[in-house]
Amino acid sequence: MERQQAEFSLTYFFKYALKYILIVILCAAIGVGVGAFIASSYTPPNTQKFTGAIRFDASAYADVVGAVEGSSEGEYLYHARHITQMTEAAKAPKVAAQTFEAQKNTLYPSMGMSDKVYAFQNDFMLTPITDGLQVSFVYDVSSEDDKKIAIDTVALYLQNAKLNVLTVFPELNGEAFANVICISEVEPGIVLGDPLSVAPSAPSILFYALLGAVVGAILGAVLIFALYLLDPRIKTLSAILPADRTTVVDVAKKGAVESFAALVKAAGVKRVMLAAPKADEELAAFAEELSAFLASNEYKVARVTFTAGDPSWLSYFDKPEEADLTLVLCDGAETGVLTYAAKNTDAVAIFADRSTTSEKLFLATADAMKDAEYLCTLMHGKSIAYLD
Repeated sequence: MERQQAEFSLTYFFKYALKYILIVILCAAIGVGVGAFIASSYTPPNTQKFTGAIRFDASAYADVVGAVEGSSEGEYLYHARHITQMTEAAKAPKVAAQTFEAQKNTLYPSMGMSDKVYAFQNDFMLTPITDGLQVSFVYDVSSEDDKKIAIDTVALYLQNAKLNVLTVFPELNGEAFANVICISEVEPGIVLGDPLSVAPSAPSILFYALLGAVVGAILGAVLIFALYLLDPRIKTLSAILPADRTTVVDVAKKGAVESFAALVKAAGVKRVMLAAPKADEELAAFAEELSAFLASNEYKVARVTFTAGDPSWLSYFDKPEEADLTLVLCDGAETGVLTYAAKNTDAVAIFADRSTTSEKLFLATADAMKDAEYLCTLMHGKSIAYLD
């Protein structure tokens, strides 16, 4: 017998999948639940904008440095330039860096470092205004604590900005310049998108449930495909045995003994080997029932059993045959025993349990008896993986 390797077949896969369709249904049902839960748990964003400002009183500055009414235009331009420089100092990159470093873990506790930097850069905005700088911070507020965090962030930036200005212009630390730098209170959050913009709508529970069902069904199909590829049990004999060796007798069905006895009588043989790929208690029971049936038809039946590690097969076939029919039972015997016994019998059959026999072991058993006359495969046990 030429040993064959089963190739992937869509037909057999669909048959297999239909038997495991409950997995797809279960995964789809779980997907529906997950999708509906995600949709129902959705909380629309409550993005608010918090604003504060740092201003430099040009008049107060001019008064302190001696710019009075009637001064030349050049003096006013000189003082105005200083005010611009103060604004530049207030928005220096290091001010934002200091604020970010102090607030990053409070603002974005669950983000990685790169995500924190990206989020802060997008949420923070500096806008020059007349004689000053406006600081804006956008934050998703879900509680009063979130609102306080956002307000503190803006207030901290304004304080850091003032300190940097005083560092760049140390003369402003004098009491005479106390009224030059003014920091405003941080304005309460303004809800963005309301009422001029349309707020993001809540996701549709039906849509998410359907999406979850589709995703779940796909995952279920992938799982079944993996089971099909990894399931070692016999799936089909027609794909792994030659066409003339695919006859199957179901031991569990009524008339199985009679059907096999008919095959034996039709073959006209005196010695038949029944080979179980692995130790199988059902083999002896079937052989006993077969012997009783043949005896009732005036057949003199003898039985001999070879198991793994039993050396009796070495000398058994040297004895003369006295019975009308001898059943040689190889119950989980080694491959070498099967090959030797097959050469010393007139016909063979494999006795396999669908639920536990692997395709690899079955093929090894069949290959060991490839040169013998093959009667059929005797199958028993239930297996959802079996497709024939």
